[in-house]
Amino acid sequence: MMNVTNSIRCWNSGTAMVMLMPWPDREGLSSHYYFRDLGCWGFVHQLTRDQRRGRVSALALELILRYQCPACGPRSDDGP
Repeated sequence: MMNVTNSIRCWNSGTAMVMLMPWPDREGLSSHYYFRDLGCWGFVHQLTRDQRRGRVSALALELILRYQCPACGPRSDDGP
């Protein structure tokens, strides 16, 4: 199961190109993205569970507000 310490969030500013992938990135998939966060930073491994949750929430807001990545996701009318 992926979590904050064994995954990396990658994105390109102003696009819908946002990906969560395993860390370490042995296949080099993150090289297709300009920005990276989460498990690739050593300090993230030192955070408490609540601090990690806060980091993920802050990152989601940052992607939408600062980097203008569209807020895409499942909608209530998308499925059965």
